[in-house]
Amino acid sequence: MSYIRKFILCLTILLFSTQCFALPDLQVRSLVYSDATGRIVAEIFNQANEHLDDDILVYFYDGKQKIGERLYTERLHRYSIVSLYINYDIGQSDHTLRAVVDPLNAIKERSESNNEKTLFVKGKAPIIDNKTTIVYPDKVAPNKIKESKEGASGKEEDADNGGLFYSIVTMLVLFALLLIFWLFLQRRHKKFQQSFKNVHQKKPAELIEEISKDLEKIRKGYKKDEK
Repeated sequence: MSYIRKFILCLTILLFSTQCFALPDLQVRSLVYSDATGRIVAEIFNQANEHLDDDILVYFYDGKQKIGERLYTERLHRYSIVSLYINYDIGQSDHTLRAVVDPLNAIKERSESNNEKTLFVKGKAPIIDNKTTIVYPDKVAPNKIKESKEGASGKEEDADNGGLFYSIVTMLVLFALLLIFWLFLQRRHKKFQQSFKNVHQKKPAELIEEISKDLEKIRKGYKKDEK
């Protein structure tokens, strides 16, 4: 009788252990944060002899605050690992990150004690730049602005100097023309006065004699033309 009891007890223990071992055992195998990608990555491991067809839900926390979740809907084979991640910028403060698989206890597992993993992440160090950059509205460097201003002022000075030069030349030309015209009038005036004086200084007899000579020349010329 005792042997029968021992056999039943052993069989019960064997069946119970087999049934327990057949259950899946989801666990968060690792939790990492990547500064390069800004991602929190959780590796979920199925420690069971059979595959798992149930949807696998994972919650991500920053301290006590939930910051995201992921749902894996594909078949997870036995002793297989799947990586689930969320994008998260930790900034410059420190964080205690946590990932929990099957947070609603929708899947029967051998153990619930390994369903989460915690990670402490130190905040990013601030970037210190000792260089002071002045941004201008037109996005032109100060030296270029100075050069453009100097170039513009130089062009304006050249234009002013050129205009002044042409004005002076024009005035000199006009003054020279006026002087030449005045000298011409003076010369004509002197000739007129000289001829007028010569006419008035001659006696009437001399004037008559000159007129007679002129008439004689005209007459001789006319006779030549007739011949």
